[in-house]
Amino acid sequence: MLATAYGVYEYSQSFKTWPRELRDDLRQALHARNRGDIKQASTHFQRVLAAARALAPSGKLGTRDVGLKTSGIAIAWGAMLEGEGEWVEAYAVYADALDEILLRGNYDPALLASESKSSASSSSTTSASYADVRSPAERMRAVAIAQRLGDLALRPEVRDHLVNSGEWERDPAEVHLSWSVEELLRLVVPRDGTRKPLVQALRRGSDGAGASPAQENEEEGGIRLADLHLPPWVTATDLGASLEALGAFYATRGQIDYAVPLFLQALSLLLPPTSSSSSSTTTTTSAEESLGSRLAKLSDRTAPTVAERCHAGVLMNNLAQLFVQVSEDSPLRGSPSINTAINPVDQGRAWANRGLDVVQTAQASCGWVNSAQAGNGLTLKSTGDDRQDFVRAECARAQVTLLYNLGSINELAGDVPVARRYFQRAYTEADRYGFRDARSRSAQGLSRLERKERR
Repeated sequence: MLATAYGVYEYSQSFKTWPRELRDDLRQALHARNRGDIKQASTHFQRVLAAARALAPSGKLGTRDVGLKTSGIAIAWGAMLEGEGEWVEAYAVYADALDEILLRGNYDPALLASESKSSASSSSTTSASYADVRSPAERMRAVAIAQRLGDLALRPEVRDHLVNSGEWERDPAEVHLSWSVEELLRLVVPRDGTRKPLVQALRRGSDGAGASPAQENEEEGGIRLADLHLPPWVTATDLGASLEALGAFYATRGQIDYAVPLFLQALSLLLPPTSSSSSSTTTTTSAEESLGSRLAKLSDRTAPTVAERCHAGVLMNNLAQLFVQVSEDSPLRGSPSINTAINPVDQGRAWANRGLDVVQTAQASCGWVNSAQAGNGLTLKSTGDDRQDFVRAECARAQVTLLYNLGSINELAGDVPVARRYFQRAYTEADRYGFRDARSRSAQGLSRLERKERR
């Protein structure tokens, strides 16, 4: 009874943080949502959001970070719509919330009485007063909303709706995701307006796997995010997630020249190089030594968390896959991110081996595998700690994926005995962890090798 009474008290107190004019509709929106009446909940969410926006100039929502409060209502509404599979409607709610924070479209003070700008033309530009009016916290909220819009724009139903509207000159997912990265960089790296676009500087500043020393010397003014001191309102996790999302977008479209530097920057945030290694310049003429020195930089940091190390292994696996996709006759061979002095398959194998080492070392440090070398894991029984269970499962998935991909890479390179060894290890660990799909793929890999040997 005491617990119930306290819960009711907390629930009622939470509404007192909102002006009286909003409480009834907000309460009814939440009640309708909780009982599954989405249409009624949407009606109340729309009403309370409009009322909140109308109250904002009066100061009744406070004098700071008002955009966080109004966008918070929109996010609650959009999340409800997503939960019901109403993807297009959720996209529209989030897009409207982003326009409000960025003071554009219907929310542009200078254009309130004029015709609304098209989504395509306003998606990559902001009002001139936006950066002056909005706080860093509100700008970070805009980044988060833009990332979600990018994710939704990748869904077929949303993508078809946006493309059919005829308002987008570029891929809407790319517009949203690249803007989120650009805005984060504007928050992190003040610019004087004289340098090239931020994403270009980001690409120049990445530790490009395979880029020659000569190319590095020519590319001045690059940004290496791992060397920066982030402001308190931007975390490495926020920045890394944006970089990774945009990198994944380009990777799915085979644009390796864009994907690789973004993955490398995200990786450097998880496992930053030390100041000594970051200031050094690769001078070796050996392509293999150059690659090895680059990979070594990525683990030269004191005590990253286990979650960071395992996720770094995932990124290394992504990089390995990108390099393996580049065949001898592929136009991607001309990418600045590819060192043609090294076979792309060898570069992919190097990344996958490094990723496996990082992941298994992290697992061994927690006692989740018997050793960093053998990597024989334990079952994924729940420990009662949700966070630990999540990290442990992510590490296990990364380990099995890297083992399988090393089997595939060595198969591609014609090294059947090594490929078989990795496929067998992947099968054993997938079976141990209960990953049925991975176990099936590993078994298929072993069968494929057997057929090759019979020929």
